[in-house]
Parts: sequence; structure tokens; C-alpha cells
Amino acid sequence: MSTTALTRVVTYRLSEEQGELLDESAAGVGNTANAQAREVLLNHLSSQLKMTAQEQLLFEEICKIRYTLGRGFSLLAAGQLSIEAMKQLNNDVDSQMNAITKAVLTKRNNSGR
Repeated sequence: MSTTALTRVVTYRLSEEQGELLDESAAGVGNTANAQAREVLLNHLSSQLKMTAQEQLLFEEICKIRYTLGRGFSLLAAGQLSIEAMKQLNNDVDSQMNAITKAVLTKRNNSGR
């Protein structure tokens, strides 16, 4: 089995409480604190969704459509759907696009999808 040479060193400081949490976490799985921190970091990095600029744009548009449809149906069900309400919804979606996209990504990452 071939191994990759590990040449990059990362150091950081933790509070006493954070250090204790790391030690407990490591002991719970039979790791050293260093090995546990490395494993958690690598798991986190590998779980991040990486998209090209085009994929990101497409994803944002899908999130916009999803959010707009959901809110639109809510307005319809409540008997509050109007042209003015939809104009306001579109303005809200445009101004909150980053937050909406981030919320969807966070929800997907946390659900393991």
C-alpha cells in the first residue's frame, strides 16, 4: 500500500475547555487528540460541496425557484396571493439570495445528502 508523505504542519491553540472536549472526543474513539483533530478536520473538508461557478449559479437559481414556489404556495393557501405580494416576494428573494442558498447548503450538509 502506498502512502502519501505528510509534509504540511498546522498548529493552533485551544482553551482549556476546548482541549478537554478534544481529549474526551479522542478517547471516545481510541484516538490521540492530534489524530482526532486531524480526522475531524479532514472529514469536514471532504464533506464540503465544491461547485464550479456555473454549478453555483445554477444551484442559486434552483434555490430561488424553490423558495419562491414555497412562499408563493403559502400565500395562495392563506388567500394572500396578489401581484403586489409576488413582486415583494421576488424583491425579498433577490435581496436574500446568499442567505437562502447558504441555508439550503447547510441543511443538505447536515442531513448527510
